[in-house]
Amino acid sequence: MTYTEAVALLLEPEHLQAGQFAVKPVWGTDFGSEHERYLTETVYKKPVVIYNYPKEFKSFYMRLNDDGKTVAAADVLVPNVGEIIGGSAREERLDVLEARIRESGANPEDYKWYVDLRKYGTIPHAGFGLGFERLIRILLSIKPLVNILDTDTVVALKLLVLSQIEIPMPNVANSVFRSKSEATSARNMTPDLSSRIEYSEKYVDDTHEYRHVILPKEMQRSLPDRLLTETEWRQLGVQQSRGWVHYAIHKPEPHILLFRRPLGTDPTTGRVNLEMEKQAKEKYANEFN
Repeated sequence: MTYTEAVALLLEPEHLQAGQFAVKPVWGTDFGSEHERYLTETVYKKPVVIYNYPKEFKSFYMRLNDDGKTVAAADVLVPNVGEIIGGSAREERLDVLEARIRESGANPEDYKWYVDLRKYGTIPHAGFGLGFERLIRILLSIKPLVNILDTDTVVALKLLVLSQIEIPMPNVANSVFRSKSEATSARNMTPDLSSRIEYSEKYVDDTHEYRHVILPKEMQRSLPDRLLTETEWRQLGVQQSRGWVHYAIHKPEPHILLFRRPLGTDPTTGRVNLEMEKQAKEKYANEFN
């Protein structure tokens, strides 16, 4: 169903009364977990796909629909879990992308590298993200998300084996393998949110190198509405070498921290080394000019 259809349904008197929402759904604002869970657990009692969200609270790189109000984005919502997949068609039209960056309040110079990807060749394309720990939560039928150990694929698969899921034994008819002995201890592991922080590759222009760091969305509410100091982002669990500066707030998604540092910065001291700066600028000139 579309976002507009979902809002209209939630605003019907019977659903407003049954849902007892702390925050009344309003067109143009994102759904809270109470709205998502009501749709999946009370109304439909199964996974729901919602698409064509308002552009106001979605990222500028999501493709603008013909109505000029919504973007071609979709979320997959699952009972007892919430959003498990979020994705969108990406904006491949250069003029529209540049306009959307300006609309979002972002500094166009900060995204020059991204605009260049469209300027020098692109095709219609899309992308999505899947919450792996939420997927494991569904497969293991674990209700509290805090009980999911979010590390790597090997550990996640081990949790599957140690769970109480019935798995058919190969070449043995009507048989299952069950392992309950370690299931409880596996489920009681507590995650460290910092282990879920994601780091982009570095990208450069003729003056700086850049990277973005994606914090778990659970951290978003605790972020101040300003740039973070090095002490503050390190306290959040961000681990990177010296010299990086949080230089811009990604307004559509403030849990994505944008960092940069001057070319030639010594990662051990955080200071610009003139020889390293010269080498970095020469390398950039040779690669991009």
